[in-house]
Amino acid sequence: MSAQPNYTSDVDAIIAHEMAKARQRRAKLSAAPKEPGINENVIPPTTLDAPRSFQVARLPHELLLHIFRETVPPIYQHDPSVTQGPRNPWLTALRTRKALVLTCKTFFGPATEVLYEDIVIRRMGQIPALSRTLGPSPLSSGRDVGTLVRRLRLDGCVVWAPCADVVREDLRLILQRCTQLRWFSFHPHPQFPFANEPLGDGSRDGFNPTWLLQPDPDSVGGLLRERLDTSLRVLDLALELDERLLMRLQWFLAAAPTLSVLKLGKVVPQQYSDELMSHPMLCLPSLRDLTIHVDHIPFQQYLCERWEMPQLRLLTATGCEEFPETLLRTHGSRLTYFHMHHGVTFAWELPRLASLADIGALCPLLEHLVIPTWIRDPLTINAPSLRFVDVWGHHPPPEIWKQGWYQLDKSSALPKLRLVRILTTMPRQQWESLVSLDWPLICHPTAVRGDAQRVYVFPGVRAVQTSWGVLHDYQDHDVSWSYPDGHGERRDNSGWYEGGDEADTDTGDETDLDQPSFTIEEELDMLLGDGGDHPSEQLSRDAVLDMFHDSQGREFLFDDD
Repeated sequence: MSAQPNYTSDVDAIIAHEMAKARQRRAKLSAAPKEPGINENVIPPTTLDAPRSFQVARLPHELLLHIFRETVPPIYQHDPSVTQGPRNPWLTALRTRKALVLTCKTFFGPATEVLYEDIVIRRMGQIPALSRTLGPSPLSSGRDVGTLVRRLRLDGCVVWAPCADVVREDLRLILQRCTQLRWFSFHPHPQFPFANEPLGDGSRDGFNPTWLLQPDPDSVGGLLRERLDTSLRVLDLALELDERLLMRLQWFLAAAPTLSVLKLGKVVPQQYSDELMSHPMLCLPSLRDLTIHVDHIPFQQYLCERWEMPQLRLLTATGCEEFPETLLRTHGSRLTYFHMHHGVTFAWELPRLASLADIGALCPLLEHLVIPTWIRDPLTINAPSLRFVDVWGHHPPPEIWKQGWYQLDKSSALPKLRLVRILTTMPRQQWESLVSLDWPLICHPTAVRGDAQRVYVFPGVRAVQTSWGVLHDYQDHDVSWSYPDGHGERRDNSGWYEGGDEADTDTGDETDLDQPSFTIEEELDMLLGDGGDHPSEQLSRDAVLDMFHDSQGREFLFDDD
């Protein structure tokens, strides 16, 4: 973990400096000769307790920027999806940032910077609206808003066929203007297909665009590649990757000398042709953190044979059905963190983890290991640098866990081992949608010591970190033991509660009680912001903007009752 900057000492120094300057100004005013006719008993307003009167107006831009950034919750904390409703916590934080911009002239500059640093595109109408805000070219006077954008996230943003031309062109203009972009992510909507063009003449033709990986210098893909070549540090693409997209992805990543974090979606199980395997070696010289699916052996071979990652430190392998020994043998020599995520498999037979006995030879610098739960026989792990072991699985009562619920064999060679923790899964259906792959790093083992507890808020669930595990908080402030059947009171991020009586009711379906349920047609109306007739021809930019503007005047998910 990298050391955090000491903001407190910097802020104290800045405030002390400003107060000293104010005292000097007051002293000069007191020593200045009095002008005739001025009543000496009346103190000019500029000399009234100068340090207090200048506290806000004289605070430097950098200090205000730091204060306003503290109003922004961590990205992992809230889900911005439209299905969370118009009063979800993410929108509440966004309203706070908007209010800061309108507070006063002193706040306008730094608050505007904070407002535009992180932009989430949830509905396609936002794309032409943002493009209009940024303008076709930088302003001749004033600050260029496009240079303020650091993160651009597309979250479940479906494109409607009649708006496709406008949306594609405006997204290209946005990428052209955001020259300082550091983070780009695309999480498609799970209920709509991937397509590069409208799928037909249907009145409800909505799709997830694949323009992002179109290998054309003048397209959206070409602008994204340009950002990779100049400024982008984080790329998160949840696209389902087949051989065609992998070849396009290789074209993109060949122009990514500064990329440090890469997260890729699932891989289509298919054999790869000689064309892909004969591509030139792909070198990612700055990549330190990689998240990939490893449930397809040919894809692992492709990574081993065609990718070079000399600075790789953190590897998260999802969909693991077996220990990825070949992958670690090629790319594990510098790993300090390895997360083997098991998907929906709750317990492995011990032989499937037998290769952990040799992980020290594959990853000699490994410090933090995350593995699936296993049948409770002693497990052998040999790793000279390993300090922390996390285990995914249902957690037992604390008194049993502390006695050694999952045991390491006495033959294990772990001279630096400090802690073994449990990372709990939910003993209910759909638990996986509420589990974050980043839990082991966000809830780092060093964050809690002794009997202390720390609460984290994640989308749809709260988690409590103790010295021996990270647990779902099924009951407020009660982490002693989760209900084996998942019943009992449970709270999500929005403050809505579900009682045990409703959970005991057998509805006959597998829907999550915490989330609303919509048909595809209803959700398309919410995402597009249009309840009228749907024409088949391409709409103009003004028509798309008018449609989006009209949708802002109505709450389209929940009533207050």
